[in-house]
Amino acid sequence: ALDFACARNGAACERLVDVRGLGTVFAAFMGKGAAAVGKKGKKGDDGDALSDERVVSLVASLATELDEADARLDRLLSKFVESDYEKLDRLFELLDGYLERFQYADDALPANMDEAEREVELLDRGLFSARLVGCILAVLWTSGDEGARFHIIGLLELRGKGRAFVAALVRDHLAGLGADEGNEKL
Repeated sequence: ALDFACARNGAACERLVDVRGLGTVFAAFMGKGAAAVGKKGKKGDDGDALSDERVVSLVASLATELDEADARLDRLLSKFVESDYEKLDRLFELLDGYLERFQYADDALPANMDEAEREVELLDRGLFSARLVGCILAVLWTSGDEGARFHIIGLLELRGKGRAFVAALVRDHLAGLGADEGNEKL
């Protein structure tokens, strides 16, 4: 699986972009074409949520592992601004789903559950993927593209959130990685 191969592996991320893999990655990200078909061979099966999470994980790895001065990162980030920001809109659609799953799980878990167990359960039920989306948004924000920034602000405001919300997602993600393992880009 590409998401595992590219996690914390800048060379694998560079190679994926070099072999023109972004088209396939973003077809899956948008839920289009053969790349979006689940393991059972049809759209809409139970593997869709997992597939979405794996694609978000892959895109987050690309966003955080590609060098800021590299044209490969520019190619990745340009995907989010093309076609009137449709991929940025999709990113927020996925974030909404992750936050909804996380909130439902948080409400459903027993109050007397061990804190570490609770954290693992919540990470598994959308919190981890929401944090990855925060990392992608942070890289998009720092890219300097004013149009992307404006669009991100608009989408956050529609949800009653601000930049502090994204900063908290990134901060929590980095804390989960451990202080010595964080990505300096974020």
